[in-house]
Amino acid sequence: MSFRPVKSPPWFRFHSADMIRRMEGLSAVAASILVQLFPRMHQDGEPIRRDRAALARLCGTTRPAFEKAIVELKDRGLIIEKSGGLWSEIIEIEIDHHAEKSSQSTKSVSKRWEKIKENQRPADTNVSQEVEIEVEGSPTANPSRGSSTAKGSSARAERARYPKDELVEINGFGPCEVQRSGRKWVIVRSAHDGDTLRFDLNSDGDPIPSSVRVLEDDLERDMK
Repeated sequence: MSFRPVKSPPWFRFHSADMIRRMEGLSAVAASILVQLFPRMHQDGEPIRRDRAALARLCGTTRPAFEKAIVELKDRGLIIEKSGGLWSEIIEIEIDHHAEKSSQSTKSVSKRWEKIKENQRPADTNVSQEVEIEVEGSPTANPSRGSSTAKGSSARAERARYPKDELVEINGFGPCEVQRSGRKWVIVRSAHDGDTLRFDLNSDGDPIPSSVRVLEDDLERDMK
């Protein structure tokens, strides 16, 4: 893997059983440093090349204690030296995993989006023709009927604010594909990495980025 800063999602998988096994018997200092280094590696997407003394201060310990902990973590295979910095193959696997999911999801969404556009073209043409015929053939349309139709259209638009499979742009998360929605929430699949996300809606019906929750498959089914 050639290292360069990459845009990683704001989370990564933490396999509890595997990490319990790997961290069993670690000193408290080594375990604490590992937990602090993993998020930094994932966020940067590359080995940590900072000065060791500075890293020790960031981790709340002394340089000698930090170096001793790094040796302990290397012996366990949790940390390695790579490209002039501290790195972990565990984080590398996570970055590769998200990159693969992102690629697959982008291809899937692109295909679906093309299909949606193809299906919409004839439908839009038919709608335009129907509107023209109605306007030309009904110069004295009943005002009350028009008002009722407008209300009905508004209600339908409200119900279909986030129709399934529609692509929406969510601030900070990019394009997402709608999976399900309710009056106060919407569940989407990120086109970036394929994650299933749930957002609360504000009073205007727009997703609130800070309310995001990452859903696992079983949790997603429970919300149906």
